[in-house]
Amino acid sequence: MDTGSASIKDYETVLTDIEDSIAVSSEEVLNNQELRLKNTLHEITSSILAINEENKFVNPLRNDESLDVEGKEVFVNPKILSAKIKEFNKLMELLKLTYLEQETLDYFFRFTLSSTKPLQLDSEKDPQFVKLNERVNDLKEEISNVQESKIEQIKAEIQETGHNFAEKQDLINELYLEATGDIENCWDSLNELKNLTNKEDKNMMGEKDTILNSSDSDDFVEETYTNWQKLLFLQKQNQRLTKELKEMHEVKNQIIRKGEQSKKEDSGHLMANESELCQSINLLTKFWEKHFLLKGSKTTILNFEIFTQLGKVQFEIKDMQYIIAISLSDLKRPMIKDITILQKAGGNIVTDIEANSKFNNKYRNNTKVQIFEVMDDIISELTNE
Repeated sequence: MDTGSASIKDYETVLTDIEDSIAVSSEEVLNNQELRLKNTLHEITSSILAINEENKFVNPLRNDESLDVEGKEVFVNPKILSAKIKEFNKLMELLKLTYLEQETLDYFFRFTLSSTKPLQLDSEKDPQFVKLNERVNDLKEEISNVQESKIEQIKAEIQETGHNFAEKQDLINELYLEATGDIENCWDSLNELKNLTNKEDKNMMGEKDTILNSSDSDDFVEETYTNWQKLLFLQKQNQRLTKELKEMHEVKNQIIRKGEQSKKEDSGHLMANESELCQSINLLTKFWEKHFLLKGSKTTILNFEIFTQLGKVQFEIKDMQYIIAISLSDLKRPMIKDITILQKAGGNIVTDIEANSKFNNKYRNNTKVQIFEVMDDIISELTNE
């Protein structure tokens, strides 16, 4: 029990350290996100204030008539930025048109008045004027298209970068939430383990008190030693079976995940094989829980052995003097090849011909039954359970 208590304390220490580490990291990430948001808003506000110094049409002051202008708080409301940007874009278009008109006049005068040979233009419909005007418009449109294309490209890059950044930020927050949930589940499991350990300690104390009331000290020592040996055996068996059961569940989960991933590629034959394998693992899990985990030292099965290279399973039935050996015909798609029932009689081991014939006729080359169903049925029938 001291070893179990020490293990629980170690688990509690590790969980506490992990929990503290996640809390510190999560708080640091949230603080960085909040600081980044404040800096972004500050940059937006600073940019608009800088524009306000050069342009009177930008007013970043709070619209509150009850306060003097000097007492108003300077701020920028992000919700109205889109509308304001549209207004500014319209104004910039007007400024652009005005600038282009002036530039057109500049080109016009440059090509007409600066020449040593002035052009004789009768009107705006004059061919030379029309040609020069078209050239100016072409240059204007070319420059405008290039600049607008660059602006749109930069805007798209900014939007994509912002979207990717937001997705990664949300993913980080979700990972911290999932980690917190996993830690809570670990605490629940640890508390459950602690309760089970306490119950086991109480049961052991009750058995100890009962033994101490015995008058025979030799029997007490012998019984204590026997119980201790049984406890060590059960602990090792429980650890081994728990590990094997965990591995089986992992294999089952891997098969399920693999089946989901390859569902689109081969939904016919593959799903049938995966389903059969999952069914086999489920039957193995139930068989293990029924005859080992739930019964513990009271199990009716002894010397359970699996010969993977031979495709063979062998075990004994306690108190019945039976030895059962089951051979498989194919490891990839196992079917029962042969069932051998041996019985210990005196000092000899003989074949139970009647049981052999019965079970072989029933299960040999039968594709509809799994080996674990066969094993469970044989045990139940021989032990009359």
